[in-house]
Amino acid sequence: IHRILNMFDKLSSLMESPAGDAISTASKVAEKLEDIVLNGDSSIVVGGSTLYGLRNHPNRNTGAHGLTLNASTGAQWLTALKTGLGKLQGDNFFTNTVTVYLNWQDWFYASTTDYTANYAKSILQRLQETVGVTFVPASKVPANEMLFLVKQRSVVTLLNGMPLSTRAKVRQNPEDDYKFITMASSALEIKTDYNGNCGIAHLTTA
Repeated sequence: IHRILNMFDKLSSLMESPAGDAISTASKVAEKLEDIVLNGDSSIVVGGSTLYGLRNHPNRNTGAHGLTLNASTGAQWLTALKTGLGKLQGDNFFTNTVTVYLNWQDWFYASTTDYTANYAKSILQRLQETVGVTFVPASKVPANEMLFLVKQRSVVTLLNGMPLSTRAKVRQNPEDDYKFITMASSALEIKTDYNGNCGIAHLTTA
């Protein structure tokens, strides 16, 4: 399981399990946390504001690279990278702290495919020569999508009320079975400036 931004916890996410399933339940919650970061949760609305993720925040920069990434050339990948960085620069984010999240298979393709026939580096190695850009594979990022994130507190902040934890529930009688509850409380705050500029760029095929 590859975590985005290390770990994000779903607000008021609760799951019960017997002792033998505690690890499995924690894994399910952790998977949901990753989904929350990417897609938010439309059922969570606070003060009229919906919990958005990196893929659906209304102020994110969007664009199309027009590619099937796991069948594209190194030059096409580089053009897509420049397009995403250009989206951020268009919102006045001139920075060397950009992380690009890729689908796992797309990342694997880029890491194992030569940039060109006569270039002794993979596509990923060539792209990583761009100063300040880091590439991270994430299992829940859809194929052919590229998520560009400026990792600065002025762009995103993790509001963490409770890390993922598993606790035993109260037993009313000594012979009652043990039951556990897995919970977490946190939210990803995505920020914009006065003009609505956002340090997120989202590229898709079309």
